[in-house]
Amino acid sequence: MRCCFITLGCRVNQYESDAMAELLREAGWEVTDDPSVSDLCIINTCTVTNIADRKSRQMISKAHRMNENAKLIACGCFTQRSPEEAKRLSGVDAVLGSADKNKIVEIAAALFENEHGEAEVLVRDVMREREFEELSATREGRTRAYLKIQDGCNMFCTYCAIPYARGAIRSRRLESVRNEAEKLNEEGYAEVVLTGIHLMSYGRDFGDGTTSNERNPMHIYQSPGTYNVKLTAKGIVKTDISEQSIIVNPASTWAAEGDYTLDRKAVGVRNFTSLHEAISLLSQCTPRGTIEVAVPAGEAYPMDATQADSLNLVKTFTQKLIQTGATLKFTSAASDPSSSIAINTTPEAESLCSAMAFIRLLILDNVQATLNGADVHPQALLKDSEEMVCSGVATGEVTLNGLSSSPSVSVRWNASIEAGSKLTDFVANGTGNIPVMVINSTATAIQRVTYNIEYLLDGVLMCTTQHVIGVRPLLRNAVLTCSSPA
Repeated sequence: MRCCFITLGCRVNQYESDAMAELLREAGWEVTDDPSVSDLCIINTCTVTNIADRKSRQMISKAHRMNENAKLIACGCFTQRSPEEAKRLSGVDAVLGSADKNKIVEIAAALFENEHGEAEVLVRDVMREREFEELSATREGRTRAYLKIQDGCNMFCTYCAIPYARGAIRSRRLESVRNEAEKLNEEGYAEVVLTGIHLMSYGRDFGDGTTSNERNPMHIYQSPGTYNVKLTAKGIVKTDISEQSIIVNPASTWAAEGDYTLDRKAVGVRNFTSLHEAISLLSQCTPRGTIEVAVPAGEAYPMDATQADSLNLVKTFTQKLIQTGATLKFTSAASDPSSSIAINTTPEAESLCSAMAFIRLLILDNVQATLNGADVHPQALLKDSEEMVCSGVATGEVTLNGLSSSPSVSVRWNASIEAGSKLTDFVANGTGNIPVMVINSTATAIQRVTYNIEYLLDGVLMCTTQHVIGVRPLLRNAVLTCSSPA
């Protein structure tokens, strides 16, 4: 089977076409430059201007005219922005966006295994992408190789469509960049050109672009201090050298307080582009006072805490909030809670309890929180509490159902009393709210009944709390002694 590539646009497109060609070649395809003899033609499109859109449409139509029997895949930036328009173009069998190019072998195989009546659209919402798509590319017969280290753009300039075609910034891990550069060197390339959609944004999705963290160990220092870092950029005409002093403070000196933003489209050292990034960075600091995080209206920020390292970040930050007494507040300018933060973890009690221990500390202002898809209202969670009544006097109803409106969340409770207790007529166990009760006591001192409350998510424990009812005894055979003033 033969395949060919027609690439429009930037170096990033060229790199991705080379990477797809390499994947197909490894799968047994013969890669040719001639569409007329190919069984499969892949057009990698561009959308940076209206002219680029037109050229992309023209090239797709031209490729089909050159070989009407070939299967045709249209991919890239134009198809990401206008998948339905690309689908309607003559000869198109599949429409792929700017993501999933590492799946080109499977997509190509499916085209030949299954006949489709119309073009299949395989475009995903690239604005939700947060991980860099790993690709590796070499070009036979060349001395210069491209190395893609970054994708996406957060600038959203008025005249530019690239953020909508490429999504938010996503940086390649430094270790992966180093490994591919070493591979290219071993293969004999004399020059490696780093490429990306917005190279100046490299690393910002790891933090502030300079901070080392568990997602991207950019700098490794044995101890705190001042380090002088030199970067040398060698070109054909000249060599540029840049030097930077980096002051590394011990983690114990880092502090977080004041206002931050959680916005995948924004840039800045006090902006987080994901909930994972926010908790990752804040967990390294000492929280102080109130940390207020503004969330754009109508946007959702999930965190995958199914892996142990991510869940440990949540645990660490929770412990620091408790130890320091700091407050974490998420707020939105929306008039209703249309914005949301979500934590998704494994459905075991330990994981759910760890995630819920974090959520119950939050203050939410027009922001919704969810745990494994269930809405959670931490302000409605009954904290450990106590009420005092006299024997024979009705207690108040204890509302427990306000934590969540999700049918997957339930609550159960059971009562415990001290050994030798003389309390009677209390409800021993149940579900939902703790009802009104008239508890009687024949004791001569205050006795207590403790209700141990368990909140469950799909039948699995996610948090506990207590409500204690103290019962005063009635006065019997009391003697009142009065004396007159002298």
